[in-house]
This record gives sequence, C-alpha cells and structure tokens, in this order.
Amino acid sequence: MLTPQGLPSYDINEANFSQLALKSVGGFVIALSEWGDIYYVSENIDQYLGFCQSDVLHQSITDLLHSEDRESILKALKVQKPKMKGSSIETKMEYDTMERIVMGRFRCLLDNTCGFVRMEIRGKFLRLNALASPSEDVVPSKDKSKYMSIPYAFAAICTKVDGISLLEKRGTVKGSIFTHDEPSLQSPRTLSTAQNLTLI
Repeated sequence: MLTPQGLPSYDINEANFSQLALKSVGGFVIALSEWGDIYYVSENIDQYLGFCQSDVLHQSITDLLHSEDRESILKALKVQKPKMKGSSIETKMEYDTMERIVMGRFRCLLDNTCGFVRMEIRGKFLRLNALASPSEDVVPSKDKSKYMSIPYAFAAICTKVDGISLLEKRGTVKGSIFTHDEPSLQSPRTLSTAQNLTLI
C-alpha cells in the first residue's frame, strides 16, 4: 500500500514491522556458516517446526535435518572458489555461485506432521564482518584453522513445500528469495525486488 506521495505506508522503524516482514516471507529466516552452524534463526521458526529460537541458535543444522538430507545440505553450503574480476585487487564472488536453492526435510515437533517437514531453503552467501569457528561436533579442532579464513554466511528463507516445490513449478532457480501473502506488501516500492516477488 502506498501513500499519496507514492511512498510505502509501512515504516521499517515501526515496532510491528519485523513481525509483518516475517509473515510476508512465508517461512523463517536462517543464517548459516559454511560448516552448518546456525548463526541466526528468526523467532517464527516455532510456527513451522515447533522449536524455540533459543534452542537452535549456535547448533548445527544437521541436528534439525533428516539423516538422508544432511550431506546434500552441507554440500550446498560450500562456497565455490571465487574468480578474479578484471584487474581488480579485490576478489569478488560470481553472482551465480552466491545463490543456492536446496530441498531438505526438517524435524518438526508440531502435532499435524509425521516428524519431518519438507522445506525449500533459498538464499545467498553474504560477506561477514566477524569470523566464527565451527563447533567441535562438525569439524575436529585440528582442522578448524582452515575454516577461520572463510568470511561468508549463507542467509536464507526456509519455506514449507506442499507437493511440488516452487523450484519444480518454475523450472528455474532465478528469481527473488522473497515470497509473500500480505496484500499490503504488493507495492513495487515496498521491497527492492518486488518485480521478482512470487505470490503464494
């Protein structure tokens, strides 16, 4: 919804904006290290998996995944070696190597499920300002030094998949990582990638 001046009617500084934004993505937000540790997960994870936010922070994502999906998820979290762009001193990641879409079955504590929920994890790698080391159960302490130089985190939105995935329906991995069902957020000026938004 726009104001008469053509500006979004929602202010990102409003107290309820974060709840509205979480509702609009149709899932929960998660940030992962390359080795699978959970840096951040939004508080609405309890609506999708039944876990409290504080129970999963700083744990390995493998604790939440079906045993058959762990390897494919961890493989998707590996950052490909960056390529040099022109004569620039700074190495930049290729755009297509930064985005990932992967399917996985998450453990679910909600009553209406059979123990696991199939979810699409859609996101991209973002540069970190601070580094962290992997937990002992993921990487032995003797191997930790090789992970300390990796300055990227995988920020993603996890959305529940019923039947055919959104990826299978489209037949492509291109598009926005945002989805929404809130009619008031359908304004092209509300989100910067509104032309790529997918309505569910």
